[in-house]
Amino acid sequence: MARAAMLHKPDALHLWAIMSEAALRILVGGRVVMRDQLAHLLEMAELPSVTMQIVPFGRGAHPAIGFAFSVMRFPDGGNDVVYLEELTLASYLDRADDPQREAYVTVWESTVKAALDAKESVRLVDSVRREL
Repeated sequence: MARAAMLHKPDALHLWAIMSEAALRILVGGRVVMRDQLAHLLEMAELPSVTMQIVPFGRGAHPAIGFAFSVMRFPDGGNDVVYLEELTLASYLDRADDPQREAYVTVWESTVKAALDAKESVRLVDSVRREL
């Protein structure tokens, strides 16, 4: 809750999330819970510190299908840091010369292009919410 509250601050860091349409459609906790979760996503997407993009099923396979990762970018223009979280461990890829880090950054950038833009993503989330 404390981390989520940080998104409402005037000096909030920017959160840019990309997810598959599957994340919107797999029922977790039942219809009411999912409807509430999707409504929450829509509220968060209105914040100036949040960008939400969805890769719809119709776009087919995308570069990040099957795995999750985070890319952290810093205002000073330093190297991106890739964060990988698995069941029992986590890794940070932060060396500028690390080809694995660069591969994740390339996949991120390709996935941004494969996803709907922010406005289209909001419309899709709202459509799925209304279906429930």
